[in-house]
Amino acid sequence: MTEETTDVAATDLTTLRFENHRTEDADTLNILLSATAALDLGGITQGQSRPLRSLADPQITFQSLTSGRLYVGLGDLAENPAPRNDTYYGWIEFSRTPGSSIVWLNLSNVDLTGLPLAISGVKSNGAPFSLGLAKSTDEIINDLFAVQTGKDPSAARITTSSGQTKCLSPTLAPDSYRNLEPYLDSLCKSQAPLKITSDTLNGKTLVFTGSFTPAQSPDDIGISLTDQDGKQLTITRANLNNAILYRCAGGSLTYDGQSRAQNDPNTSDPDSVLINSVFRNLMIGINEGYFTADGPNDSNRFRGLDPFPDGQGNQYAQVIHKATNSYGFPYADSNLKVLITADATKPITVTILKDNEAFGYQKPDKTHTANEPSSGTYQFGIGAGSSALGSVMIGNYCYPGGPNGAPGGYLPDLPDWTPMEFTGPGPGHYIWIKNGQIEAGNCLSAPCSFNNNVFAWPANLTWNAGAKPPEKPRG
Repeated sequence: MTEETTDVAATDLTTLRFENHRTEDADTLNILLSATAALDLGGITQGQSRPLRSLADPQITFQSLTSGRLYVGLGDLAENPAPRNDTYYGWIEFSRTPGSSIVWLNLSNVDLTGLPLAISGVKSNGAPFSLGLAKSTDEIINDLFAVQTGKDPSAARITTSSGQTKCLSPTLAPDSYRNLEPYLDSLCKSQAPLKITSDTLNGKTLVFTGSFTPAQSPDDIGISLTDQDGKQLTITRANLNNAILYRCAGGSLTYDGQSRAQNDPNTSDPDSVLINSVFRNLMIGINEGYFTADGPNDSNRFRGLDPFPDGQGNQYAQVIHKATNSYGFPYADSNLKVLITADATKPITVTILKDNEAFGYQKPDKTHTANEPSSGTYQFGIGAGSSALGSVMIGNYCYPGGPNGAPGGYLPDLPDWTPMEFTGPGPGHYIWIKNGQIEAGNCLSAPCSFNNNVFAWPANLTWNAGAKPPEKPRG
């Protein structure tokens, strides 16, 4: 695709501006854009490396773009650079659909950790955002060296032609990192329970229950699940080896008596699309360390759990999660979410960082990031005009009110009394909730109605002045 000029108003274009902190590399820095589709590109030609210094204005523009990657590297960049090459580079990912007022964008370390970048701009809700590094890349590389305890650590370490070291992730170099199979085998030995829910497609959701199962040989079943229609999904131990666990693909599974590829991206069969999502949830549970011997190991709870409890799971992803606002694991949206929706009409700044520089990191704000369960037995809803209550927090689950001040959604499983906090009035403003029950005292301006599975409050709900949270109920 060549550069184009159009009559599109400048305000309709998205602008990516570059700020270079690597001044010593100014003569060798190149940028390259890849995308499956792009409209009204300015300042860059898709698929062609361009020296950053050649831009009269250090920026590029576009009207729409699908599955975009902007690479920044030292020296000429090949189209879709290969992670194992000797070029030092990093990239950001972004998309803007035609006519949309938002850009989806994120940093990514899924394949490798290399040349560091940061992104900043304005969110679609008008708030500023910044994605960056809490530690320098030099420090992060050292942290990655420390967790490369597998049988071949050197496979993940690449010395670039410009003299830096970049580290491949375990999706590309699984033998460099801790073997995940002992963790898996401990779950199989204990027959840890499982409840895994698929994505929803055309109104259909599959809910599987079952367990990890003891496997004495590679051909023995290691995971056995049954959906609500009685159809069985099984995965043999041979199809749960270390490389498959890290790559979240590469083997097969059996569903309803039919063998299917794991996480097949090319399938258009609706059942396979749903089964892919079930397999991904299994891999998320292992890579983020959520699965335990006693369970409940419910994928609907992932969003409200702290990742990597007890140090289990993918240590590369853990290092990236702790030190950056970037993805270190391919399927991180359930919890390690670092995807931003930016205002497409406001400039987005891409900062090219030095290797010894920590810059742009923004601590995640759990009180404004929606992560409620995608399904459940119970729901709640608060009417519009209740923005003074702020976001609702139940454990680690957040229900933002949005512009209309109407938070709500599916509730997590709450077998015990749990605080339901309202962030708007400040700390210490909460009522109590458990499965099928509410204790609100005299805290709220209107009572809650309940129709067996939905708690509902009317519009314009507020916290009563001077009201104190009720005591925790007994029983």
